[in-house]
Amino acid sequence: MRPPARAVGLAACSLLLLPLALLPLQVLRVIVLCDGPCEAPPGAYQLQGLGPGFIGQVSYFALAGVKGSVLIDRELPVHWEPLVHSPLQQAFNSSSPVGPTGRGVKVALLDTGVNYRLAVFGGGIGPGKPIVDGYDFVSNDADPLDADGHGTAVAYIIRQQAPGASLLVYRVGRAGEILLSALFRALDRALSEGAQVINLSLGTDQPDPALQQLMARASSQGALVVAAAGNSGPKPDTVSYPAAYGDVLAVGSSKPGLEHSVSVQLKTSRELGFTLNLLPMARAPLRNVSGPIVYASRALPSDVKSLDLNGAIVLAERGGQLPYAYFSYKERLVASKGAAALIVFNNQEGFFLGNLSDPLNPNYTPTIPVFSLDREAGLALLAALREGPLYALINIFRYAKDVSIFSSRGGGLFSIKPNVVAVGEDVQTLDAAGHPWTPSGSSFSAPQVSALAARLLEARPNMTGPEVGTLISLGTDLVRAPWGDLASPLEQGAGRPNQTKLLLGGLLANATSLVVHLSPLHTRASLSLQVKPVADSLSGASFLWLEGGINATARPSASGLSVQLSIDRAQRAQLYEGFLELRGRLFTYHIPMLVYVDNMTIAASAHNGSIAVGAVGGGSFVANITVITPSYERQTYAGVALPFSFRADQAGVYHVAVTARAANGSLYMGYADVRNQTPTSALQVDTTLLLSLALGLAFIALFTVALLEIYRERRAARPSTEGGAPSPPSASSTSVAPSP
Repeated sequence: MRPPARAVGLAACSLLLLPLALLPLQVLRVIVLCDGPCEAPPGAYQLQGLGPGFIGQVSYFALAGVKGSVLIDRELPVHWEPLVHSPLQQAFNSSSPVGPTGRGVKVALLDTGVNYRLAVFGGGIGPGKPIVDGYDFVSNDADPLDADGHGTAVAYIIRQQAPGASLLVYRVGRAGEILLSALFRALDRALSEGAQVINLSLGTDQPDPALQQLMARASSQGALVVAAAGNSGPKPDTVSYPAAYGDVLAVGSSKPGLEHSVSVQLKTSRELGFTLNLLPMARAPLRNVSGPIVYASRALPSDVKSLDLNGAIVLAERGGQLPYAYFSYKERLVASKGAAALIVFNNQEGFFLGNLSDPLNPNYTPTIPVFSLDREAGLALLAALREGPLYALINIFRYAKDVSIFSSRGGGLFSIKPNVVAVGEDVQTLDAAGHPWTPSGSSFSAPQVSALAARLLEARPNMTGPEVGTLISLGTDLVRAPWGDLASPLEQGAGRPNQTKLLLGGLLANATSLVVHLSPLHTRASLSLQVKPVADSLSGASFLWLEGGINATARPSASGLSVQLSIDRAQRAQLYEGFLELRGRLFTYHIPMLVYVDNMTIAASAHNGSIAVGAVGGGSFVANITVITPSYERQTYAGVALPFSFRADQAGVYHVAVTARAANGSLYMGYADVRNQTPTSALQVDTTLLLSLALGLAFIALFTVALLEIYRERRAARPSTEGGAPSPPSASSTSVAPSP
């Protein structure tokens, strides 16, 4: 029997509604964090900042001190793999540290677990052993055994440098990824177990509001969170999360100052205006070189055939067909034409670590120095070369202690990160099997600072974890390149912690970094710096500028220092980098500074859940606006006209940076902070999702009506069996003969 036309129409309409109903839905696993007992919310909610709503599994975690938050539970890629496996297996310095050992201080490690079966960790977990508590939040059992080696390496560093500390070991992921819910539960357990230091040798590129809340909660409960800054340098604004959060002590990587710690300086006959970080390739000879720079494309046979390379420093791009792509082939080829050195810049973004080995010739030995260079710097050097001849001098410096090229740099527009640096190259530790291992990366810088914090907490039991973090940030030695140049605050933060200063002296201040924006209508800034003696006292202060400087004075006041900064109204837009050096009776201490001279004054105001941004003095501008929210999320609005308004749904300070172009083509930059007092709720009913649910209900209703219509029609046409023989078929019916 053919379905009635009315039923077919209803079914078709319902099918048209189905994709519209399903379009906004995301099937996700969701975590709800709440302070105290959790109550299940109504079904449809919007995840802040994630657009359409969700339908899926909801997990609830009652975490004290964390205001209602909703987030997606997901596996985050993290930067915790060792960057370099050094061929140098150095002898271990197993001597115990002088003075405090961290006795009585609990240090939590949230990592890939630890091989607690090793003798150095006491062979197990429990009272009287170095590891007093442990849990695997990935497998949800009490066995945090490390299968990857990363966590074991981190734990060994702390064990060696703070042997008296009690370790809390929590497995939150495997090599390359963490489970977000595991990280949250581990942080909660660490705090409930009384952790005073929490080491996070991990990081992700994306901020998360709930993660930022947990960092703030840990700080408010007196714990110091120490996190690796990341291994994404030398590109700026690459410090990972949670290290980028204000409540976290971010640790970058520096060189160890040993004989094999090499820094390479390239100086050219013309000032280039940028820094070149050359990395020596493994197995290449190291010596000072000078000569003209000659570009040789990819240093293939066809590229160098007609070039005069005698005595030249050859600049070439990475790549080519095998075997010509081998660095050994390029080296042998240019050396045969008399080249003095070879610089190979990357054919993709970032830097690389080259190795001069020849799989086709195991007896190959390089004869000239060969260096690698990141792509951005390589293209800049090539552009300068095309403007005219360049003569270069390459200087090799051993025993270098400067910042590692891979160490993540800060962006600096709103804050200074990392806070400090520690040795992160060829760090002596153990792998998961207990074998000596010398990896590199900021993952192995962070536990050295965590160990130092544990020792300081033993030495100064009346101080909280965050206070010790401030102590560490101030009690530093500034990092310089071997040729004397100060490293930028965005590279080193306040420098490398000096344990002698920290154990024998120490000052506390209400700021560990200073970022100031001045402009034509805001030419002066007055800062009151509160300084508190610990085991030293303030006697004076001065400024150290990397280049140039502004009008700056620092005078003692009743509470510490009165800092005055000023510019001339006509001073050109520029960033001034430097350090405020505090002189104590015993030691010197450092606060990194950034002073931006903007050429536009920005006004910003918050009202009824939105923030309005405009240029003081008016004017017609087309602008690109970058906003950092209180939870450190970055928002960008491109090509908008000033004044401009955007939605603000979080409480706290919004940082607003504006790059604007006037009608005459002039470029302006400005900055403003604005505090938003009236955020909208993080949990809001999603109207898009409600519409989706309504469409879904309409689909179900129409489809049900269509089925009922078909059922009614077929029931009406069914032959009656009551009272005897069936009725003959009607004229409109079609009779079907039985098959033969």
